Amino acid sequence: MKQYRFLLYLTFSLFAVAFVASSCGDDEPTVESANDLIGVWSLSTVTSTNCTDPTDNGVENEGCTATDCIKWEFREGGVIVATDIFDGDSDTLTGTYSVSGNNLTVTLDGDTATGTFSVSSTQFVYNFEDPEFGCNVEGRFTRDN
Repeated sequence: MKQYRFLLYLTFSLFAVAFVASSCGDDEPTVESANDLIGVWSLSTVTSTNCTDPTDNGVENEGCTATDCIKWEFREGGVIVATDIFDGDSDTLTGTYSVSGNNLTVTLDGDTATGTFSVSSTQFVYNFEDPEFGCNVEGRFTRDN
């Protein structure tokens, strides 16, 4: 499980390629500005669909505990800190990000990923194609602060 979580963590951090957002109501996330990303976000759910191996399809409720959590911290000046806490052990990567409209480019550990995002005051939604597992993935993050 730790290997899958770490691969998922790296996938979110390094291999995001596209985001598809649809909005039908006022409670759906919207893009307002790059400043809306600044803060700490905890991964709450991951939904995988249309996977090459259908057994990889599904929903995982991540939710954070003191010993297990995936967090992204967007800081002013284009710095991102990605942390994966699993069974009390922590792996952290520091990199850079830039925003142009709703396009988000993240560079961590020398790898760069570009996609689009949607954010509201309490939720950050990220959809992308995962080339390693051949899935469409939606990650939902909640704001910590």
